Amino acid sequence: MTLRQRLWSCKSSLSSGRLKISSLTVYNSGLGVGTLPGALVAHGIDTTVVEIDPVVHEFALKYFQLPKNHTAVIQDAVSYTSKLASNKSSQGTYDYIIHDVFTGGAEPVALFTLEFLQNLNALLAPGGVIAIVSPRPLKPLLATAQD
Repeated sequence: MTLRQRLWSCKSSLSSGRLKISSLTVYNSGLGVGTLPGALVAHGIDTTVVEIDPVVHEFALKYFQLPKNHTAVIQDAVSYTSKLASNKSSQGTYDYIIHDVFTGGAEPVALFTLEFLQNLNALLAPGGVIAIVSPRPLKPLLATAQD
């Protein structure tokens, strides 16, 4: 199934009521001010946020109204994702993975390696989608991932 088909399928399921939003699970690497994770939590979506900097998480809660009813993992996403991916019971856990680690300057290289992306893929439920937020074209990254 292509990404376009997956997105259309999701949109169709949402509009028809076949997809229960409250049963969705999201893994979000990178927090920023927490706008996207906050919106997901507000819609009742089970959201896990992986953020390396505890101050970023604290400020998102304190100053940007990130709801508290999410799973916060204050840890390096590379090691946390690797640990989850190696645990068979964690594989196929998430319906959506949002990879948003853009810093405004350079992206952390370790978060865009083939190994890391393969670990994210291991966490993805069948029919799930990985969304990568990046200011640069992803064509070279996707070409590498297909090899």
